[in-house]
Amino acid sequence: MLLIYLLNDVNYWIILYFIAYSWFVLVYASSRLRNKLFQKTNVFKHALTGIISIMVFLGLPTLIVLLEKEKPKNLPYYFHLIGLTFVVIAICIEVVSRWQIGPFPGLRKKETLITGGIYRIVRHPIYLGNSLLIVGLAIFFYSKTALIFSILYFISYIPLIILEEKILLDEYKKEYQKYKKNTPYILIPKIL
Repeated sequence: MLLIYLLNDVNYWIILYFIAYSWFVLVYASSRLRNKLFQKTNVFKHALTGIISIMVFLGLPTLIVLLEKEKPKNLPYYFHLIGLTFVVIAICIEVVSRWQIGPFPGLRKKETLITGGIYRIVRHPIYLGNSLLIVGLAIFFYSKTALIFSILYFISYIPLIILEEKILLDEYKKEYQKYKKNTPYILIPKIL
């Protein structure tokens, strides 16, 4: 009975998201843990970590959107249209980003730094795509809790970005400095 209640409680999933998010921050912050999880020799471990990250950063937030109980019955059509527009843009960004960098980029060592295509516009397009997807779903399903969560979700990427930028700077040195200078926007073109 308690389990069924928890599985249907949006607050439970929000807490679970932030616990899982904290684990990812810990992984990014610990070079020892990062090296252990992203070994080139262990493809299974690397793929599993990628799948878990997709579940945490896309699966849990999507579930939070869908579990909202109090939704108005007759929404104006433009809510759905605006939400759908965000979702379509997010999917396009995700597909292009992952096509360029690979399905599970993680923190594995790449032979070359990806600086072209969508990565010429912003340095972290996958995070942008994830954020737009969650905002779009929250608007489409008119989920007030999820809309508030999506703002926190977007902000929660900042510590990950700071840690990832440090890792990339250590790994690619002057090449990454040049990339940062040529691509000054982290997430949103002309804004951030």
